[in-house]
Amino acid sequence: MLIYLSFLTAIGLYLCSIFLKKGRQIGVTVFAILFVLCTAGVTANYSHHWGMKKVTTITTQKIYSAAGQQLPINLYQPVGTSGKDNVFLYKTSVNQKKPLHTQANELTYSTDKTSSNDQARIVTKETRWRYQNGFYKFLFIGTGINNKLVHRQNVLYYPQGYVKVSVSQAKKLKKIMATQQSPSAHAALKQQVSAYINQKIANAKTNDPRKIKQITKQAQIEFEGQAIKKALQQR
Repeated sequence: MLIYLSFLTAIGLYLCSIFLKKGRQIGVTVFAILFVLCTAGVTANYSHHWGMKKVTTITTQKIYSAAGQQLPINLYQPVGTSGKDNVFLYKTSVNQKKPLHTQANELTYSTDKTSSNDQARIVTKETRWRYQNGFYKFLFIGTGINNKLVHRQNVLYYPQGYVKVSVSQAKKLKKIMATQQSPSAHAALKQQVSAYINQKIANAKTNDPRKIKQITKQAQIEFEGQAIKKALQQR
């Protein structure tokens, strides 16, 4: 509202100074004071966030590898040359065609971590400016400050065994995998996976079906992750 009042008081000040004959000084003084107060309020809201408060929200969402085929790959794209800033690509459903990616701007920091959980997830923590109450909402409507982002942090948690792979490495991996799609190679790989899983179950010494299911899933991720690492080491 103050931003609109600033324009109205500026117009009133102009009209009083040009057309008003009686009471011109009073009119000019009143509108000048109102204009200064309105402008000062808008400026304080913009520069010092007067009438605003920081509100932090945390959201968690399941994610899947952007590489597809449920491969244990944490896909990323480096930003710049420092090697510290990355954009991470992921999907929110197994059958999603176009992957999503973390934001790349000066207010967002994204990183990845290993988790003991068997489901990958992204945790987003956002801090934004919000009106302190209804009065300030009415006062500063139209200023564009409400819901303005202060800081965002994305943390992608992947189960143990996931391999961090850049987009360029993923292209190389795709070519390597294309040469290993023969029936004999596929059968041999299936046997190796089965043997690896059975060994893990034997080492665990448990008959709990839920535990065996968890071990099977984790063992498969570990085996595939090791295979991906070996493939990327090829030239």
